[in-house]
Amino acid sequence: MLGRIENNTIVEYPTDIRTVWPNISWPSDLDSIADVELPKNIVRVIDNIPMQARFSTVIPSGFMLSGNRWVRIYNTSTLSEQEIKNIIKQEITDYRFKHEISGIKVGELQIDTSIESQNRMSNAVSNSTRRNLTSISFKAKDNSWSIISIEQLTNILDTIHQFVEQCFDAEKEKHLFIDSMKATQSQTVLQQLTEYDVTLNWPSFTF
Repeated sequence: MLGRIENNTIVEYPTDIRTVWPNISWPSDLDSIADVELPKNIVRVIDNIPMQARFSTVIPSGFMLSGNRWVRIYNTSTLSEQEIKNIIKQEITDYRFKHEISGIKVGELQIDTSIESQNRMSNAVSNSTRRNLTSISFKAKDNSWSIISIEQLTNILDTIHQFVEQCFDAEKEKHLFIDSMKATQSQTVLQQLTEYDVTLNWPSFTF
């Protein structure tokens, strides 16, 4: 990336020399231009953004001349306790949805619990009365087929709804736990939040 300097200070970054000097035929890759070929007051800037830690934010804080190279400087700051709690609660919510649609096992059947699958099963139950159906061909999550009764399909739907409700209850419990987290004699809140594993203690997939 290129910048423009005045009085030994970078005053514009990044600078697109193709816009500033449109009548010059510049190469598509500006990095291929040798430093000695750059226009006056235009310098190359080394801009290596540091890796951002999970609970920190990286903020540009200026430029410095290191040897004969300009380098962009970054500061890293830790997020506030509430911001970190909000991040973890969103991670919990995201994981709840992933868990919810991962499927369950009812008896010997592997059941697809995606929203689309739930809607299809609900429609099948609703249409069974109109079409005088007592059974249907059922495709399990593992692509196996079986003939099940409408009563069985209704029970499967009820089990899915029970499972989904359990997932939401677990999500709520975890959110409340995060909100109520306090420092202990051995750990700060930040240490507890850092060690918290959102993937643990979710409802069983087996019914």
